[in-house]
Amino acid sequence: MNYQKYLSIFDKVQASNKVLTLIVIVIGTLVVFNIFATLSIVTNERIILVPPGLQSQVQISESKVDEQYLIAYSRYILGLLLNYTPITIKSQYEELLLQYDSSSYPPARTVLFNLVDTSMTSGASSTFMPQRFVVDQSKSIIKIQGGRKIYKDDRSSINSMQVYQISFKVYNSKVFITELKEVEGI
Repeated sequence: MNYQKYLSIFDKVQASNKVLTLIVIVIGTLVVFNIFATLSIVTNERIILVPPGLQSQVQISESKVDEQYLIAYSRYILGLLLNYTPITIKSQYEELLLQYDSSSYPPARTVLFNLVDTSMTSGASSTFMPQRFVVDQSKSIIKIQGGRKIYKDDRSSINSMQVYQISFKVYNSKVFITELKEVEGI
């Protein structure tokens, strides 16, 4: 009788092992499926923003940005760069430097803080009114044409039309400046 009892228990253990093996296979399959589903979601992720000043949604993916967002972004960047007084210029340029790509940061910092020193010693103020935007996403550039006025001692000393070019790159769904310069014509 002990032999029959042993075989009965052995058969139950074998059946239990088969059920546990099946459960492990099912859980493993679900984990693999979950990994692929998560990777699919991460690679197709989109960020939808409605920044102040825009009336519609804009999308930024890993490689493409809506034109409306780039126009709003360039308006913000040039506002920091070209609308200043001797009191506000330093804090504005510090905020502007946060928008630069890490490889472009050191030369931009040098140029901007030289402008801070010049503005503070001369007492110059500046305003810029953008009028025309041209976005070329294939080359990752934005050209902005507008009127700039420079004031010294509350008198307008320079009044001119200027064109600025912002070169940018998109990294982790964020836009970074790689170069910002004045150019000739749009």
